[in-house]
Amino acid sequence: MNTPFDAADVPRPMLPLARYRVRFRERVPQGACSLASPQAGYLGSAWRGAFGHALRKAVCVTRLPACDPCVLLRSCPYPFLFESRTPPGAKKLTRYPHTPGPCVLEPADPRFDTCPGDGTLNLGVTLFGSANDHLPYVVHALEQAGRQGLTGRRVALDMLDVQAGSRGLGAGGAGDEAGDMSDARGDRRRGRPPAGAADGRGTALLHARRMDEAERTGEAGNTGGAGDADDAGERDGWTPIFEPGGGLSPVPARPPAPPPAPPRTVRVRLLTPLRVKRREHFVGVPDFDFRALMGGLLRRISLLTYFFGETPLETDFAGLLRHAESTPIAGRALHWREWTRYSSRQNEKLQMGGLVGSFELAGTDLDRFWPLLWLGQWTHAGKGCSMGLGRYVLEPVGSEGAGSGPNGRTWPAPSRL
Repeated sequence: MNTPFDAADVPRPMLPLARYRVRFRERVPQGACSLASPQAGYLGSAWRGAFGHALRKAVCVTRLPACDPCVLLRSCPYPFLFESRTPPGAKKLTRYPHTPGPCVLEPADPRFDTCPGDGTLNLGVTLFGSANDHLPYVVHALEQAGRQGLTGRRVALDMLDVQAGSRGLGAGGAGDEAGDMSDARGDRRRGRPPAGAADGRGTALLHARRMDEAERTGEAGNTGGAGDADDAGERDGWTPIFEPGGGLSPVPARPPAPPPAPPRTVRVRLLTPLRVKRREHFVGVPDFDFRALMGGLLRRISLLTYFFGETPLETDFAGLLRHAESTPIAGRALHWREWTRYSSRQNEKLQMGGLVGSFELAGTDLDRFWPLLWLGQWTHAGKGCSMGLGRYVLEPVGSEGAGSGPNGRTWPAPSRL
């Protein structure tokens, strides 16, 4: 017999995170196709591959061909960020060697995000938990990846700046236990480098490389930070924290703070292909229901909070999914978008299609799912999240109006890239 499910039993998932926007300017030969154009296709796989290659080159000191036999496996930023291993003694994913990674790369979507059309290319980066302590390595690797060029055409990119987005996140601060990722005991328990262990080395690496470049170009006197270049401060929800040649000012990881659920209806917009499985098959348009989204979302949030947070999500997963299955969706406007990427590791092309479009949920059924749905805007859902798949946004529908939350107040959604 099933135990009655109470929405009050669903805790707010506590997953501190930091979201950044990295801006590049592409060097495209005259007459060539811009990477920002729809013809260039989705760049999530290209960014992930280039980032992984540059990160390994920057931090690997043993130069072994594989990470597993390396004595630095549990302290190196590369396997932690890019090939996350299931730590010894873990109670989840015990039959799997890898965990979901603590880093999401989001290429800007010209149909939704801010795309100036002047050769500027925006990339979103979300770091979960103590992965935020490795931001210097991430910034350096992305700059090097851009210089090496993306896609088979090797289109070179020059980093312009890095900006931090705070919209939709909690207050954080020194007294915020949920946002404090400095618990070294918890870090060791989950088999990851202690929080802050990489920060000093990473910042030193970044500054040393910057000074070398500045001396070569005669710009050694320019040591200002990104904030010096923008007196206006926060701009369209983003605050500059780094420019090449200057200092890096990371922001603390903070858990998203969900607003009250809208009293009427919310629209879920799937921006990048949502790939969720049911009975070993990917869910298509005819079979899609709310349980399909919640199943992929619950699994991802549960694993991220367990391996990279300090408070693992514990709730009645089966009860929540039963309620999701009985929750109707309306305004269905979904279609399957196919996407093919090349895997250099498998030396073959892979089909990575999924569902995009939108659907609506009635407000009376939202309370029990709302904290998870809200967090999912940062975590993404389903498979391929590390390269930006499964991205969605929530939009209120009804008298509040698009872009407004309950009672007509501004909806504190994640900033557009």
